[in-house]
Amino acid sequence: LQFAWRYLVIAVPLLALGGGLVADVLIESKDRKKGIIAILCFNMLSSATLFYNATISGYNTTYPYHLESIRVGGGEYLPDGVDTYFIEKNQNTVLFNNPDLKIVSHDRQFLSFQFEYESEKLIDNQVEFQIPLLYYTGYQGTLTTSDGKVVPLETYRSPRGLVGVTVTDATNGKIEVHYKKTMMQWIGDLITLFAVIFIIGNWVRSKRRKEKLGI
Repeated sequence: LQFAWRYLVIAVPLLALGGGLVADVLIESKDRKKGIIAILCFNMLSSATLFYNATISGYNTTYPYHLESIRVGGGEYLPDGVDTYFIEKNQNTVLFNNPDLKIVSHDRQFLSFQFEYESEKLIDNQVEFQIPLLYYTGYQGTLTTSDGKVVPLETYRSPRGLVGVTVTDATNGKIEVHYKKTMMQWIGDLITLFAVIFIIGNWVRSKRRKEKLGI
């Protein structure tokens, strides 16, 4: 999961290179200093909300990590407030709020987790599950009932920072949660792809122009 975030970091230097090439064409040399100052001010204003949120989010100082809870590079990203000791101890245990319920089986595969449960009755006709996966935007959930019907489940962040789902009117069934790439990640991939194509195309065009001029 985090590899996708680290991979998108490539878009940053590519955008910087592409922006430099565009600026060289659009901004005349006499106005270059003013243009750079304007771009810098725009970037500072655009990132103001990011720094504000980083300030109010605080830090994840749980030993032995001591890492910012909002970092998304180098594999350090952990959702804010996650109890790492609990996660290490809990392992593959599914948490739920119904004492009459029993987990029959479970299976973990990379970014997906599925399990079967059964119960004689549900409290208030529903049960809340905390699935042993760290919650990130993009997780999708489904419930397969005893009669084979597949029902989509809304995922949310549980109090422990895990993937949470709520099941209604189903005393037994199979729940599966898997990760699906978000729209922002797709946009990041497209930005990276277009930036690579633009830089390669610009390099080829520049090389051909130099060959025609005999440089």
